[in-house]
Amino acid sequence: MCFKEMVNVKFNDECKESLLQGVQLITDAVATTFGPNADNVCIYQSNGVKITKDGATVCRAVNDPDPYVQMGIELVRKASVRVAKRVGDGSSTVCVLIRELINKCKDTENPIQTFRDLKEEVAKVIDYLDKNKIIINSDDVESLRKVATLSANGDKTIGDTVAEVFNKVGKTGIVQIEQSDELKDRVDYSTGFRIKSGYKAPYFVNTAKGTCELENVYVHISDVKMEEVKELAEIADKALKNKQSLLVIAPGFDSELIVFLKSNLDLLKSCAVISPNFRSYRQTLIEDIQDLLGPSSTCKKVVVTRDTTTFSGYTSNQVKIENKIQDLKAIVAENALSETEMNFHKERLANFTSGIATIYVGGISEAEISERYDRYEDAVMATEAALVGGILPGGGMALLKSAIKYPGMILDPILKAPYNELRVGDLDIPEDFWYGWNWRTAEVGNLYDMGIVDPFLVVKTALEEAVSTGGIILTCKCSILNLNNYD
Repeated sequence: MCFKEMVNVKFNDECKESLLQGVQLITDAVATTFGPNADNVCIYQSNGVKITKDGATVCRAVNDPDPYVQMGIELVRKASVRVAKRVGDGSSTVCVLIRELINKCKDTENPIQTFRDLKEEVAKVIDYLDKNKIIINSDDVESLRKVATLSANGDKTIGDTVAEVFNKVGKTGIVQIEQSDELKDRVDYSTGFRIKSGYKAPYFVNTAKGTCELENVYVHISDVKMEEVKELAEIADKALKNKQSLLVIAPGFDSELIVFLKSNLDLLKSCAVISPNFRSYRQTLIEDIQDLLGPSSTCKKVVVTRDTTTFSGYTSNQVKIENKIQDLKAIVAENALSETEMNFHKERLANFTSGIATIYVGGISEAEISERYDRYEDAVMATEAALVGGILPGGGMALLKSAIKYPGMILDPILKAPYNELRVGDLDIPEDFWYGWNWRTAEVGNLYDMGIVDPFLVVKTALEEAVSTGGIILTCKCSILNLNNYD
């Protein structure tokens, strides 16, 4: 596609109009996946046709031939994908909120001041929601089921499975999802832990979902930066002779070592990971990993993303593990350190005491498996968010009740937008915070009892992201197309 004959700068109303067209287009597409009666979206892509109800997936697929309109699409897309990545749900909600914000505030005389006012109102709303949320834990299977089922577009089978899994692995457990060739879903449980550090370079990614997955893994851990190719070659040769893949963890790597691993990926599946850095605790984490993996330094599987590395299937030194568990429990019970340090030790304790559940998603066809995989992914991440931050009334009701609580705000129509997207005709709104409409049955009642709930973190994150992105769009008075990018 060539845009060389197009004007490369637009100002004021012309600029905003193009951006708004992009916002409108992507939101119209994503809105079809919104709510309990959401429809599927059919996406044609290079590897075939994908059917999905996942808002973030739809966002990634929307494009427009006009680059100025595309700018609006890209801004909303990034906001939607960020929300989905952080809390697993809310990708459609954030689009609806951004569209309403732009439509209601596009003619404001002072967009910068409006943006500041909006951020102050957001803080007030979040504080109100935080005071009215319900805290849940992994023993509360019914609440887990409600969150997971709603996030999975009402699929009770997915909701039941996800609730059972979190009930077994606990709040700090790790839940993974895989596609399978089987007709039915199944769940496997194993030992496992996760560190907050991902692959050194994207060269190591070996799956379509952007991860590096290794099986029968030899894990080499260095407590100093690795600089010698000869040293790495000897380690790689050891893994190769044992018919293993290789994971190397170190505080740093010379660039030549990364090139060496990259050039030999066809021969040896491998990945390089920077060891987690927590102030003076890096060595502590390295020792934890070594103790968990045991003297053989091997595990059945490692999954590496950009931000995390997950280990599963290993034989630990049980004496050392039990001693560490007791020491960490004592530290947590004493609660004498700073909040940051306490959180660090709690994460360490979780690594020693939690497990991994892997949900294998089955189905009759590849299209069905892919579509159900997306819903499982949303349900798992939303449930994790609910366990961390609690739950609120769903169906757009939490934000609507905030608008009723604080009438006259600039945010008022924006807060009502998700509810208005779902409603049919004029409806009376119950005053009680937890009472509202069940859109699936057209009944009024206690939304918690009906299972219509949203994770607090999903609502909070979607609102913050919408105001941040929408406010930035409001302040744009010029859009520039770099023609060199469109040859």
